[in-house]
Amino acid sequence: MSQMPRKYLLDDLCSLFDEIDTVAVGYNLATRHATPLTPQQIKTVGALTLGGPTRSSDLAETLGVSRATVSGLLDRLEQAGCVTRTTDPRDARGRIAEVTPEGRRCLRDAFNSVSLMKDEIIAMLSEEDLRALIQGLGAVVKAVRARPLAL
Repeated sequence: MSQMPRKYLLDDLCSLFDEIDTVAVGYNLATRHATPLTPQQIKTVGALTLGGPTRSSDLAETLGVSRATVSGLLDRLEQAGCVTRTTDPRDARGRIAEVTPEGRRCLRDAFNSVSLMKDEIIAMLSEEDLRALIQGLGAVVKAVRARPLAL
């Protein structure tokens, strides 16, 4: 049996990722009650969790959005009790955003719903499929670790 050319393998892989994304979006919508945060708010809380207390201007750069967008995101997150903002002690014009325990809880809940989906799907796989998945994902993890992390 001849091997499939790499281009076709990559096309098949991209199609599978598209299908997984579609299913994941549907699952996320079905479990929307897990967190009151929007995807952009989850990303913001995640960036603050990883980076620690951060100036709003630096957060805008990290997220790749305007300062006005970050200001609106932080306004809503602060109203929801997920972040606090304080004056930057080094520059009174700047504000420092920091995740609250409620923000960490919302982030954890968002990821827990994804984790539950993963557990349910993995439980349906045969042992042979699990072995193949472990081998394939091991290669993906190795490739990802070889690249620098960018938010």
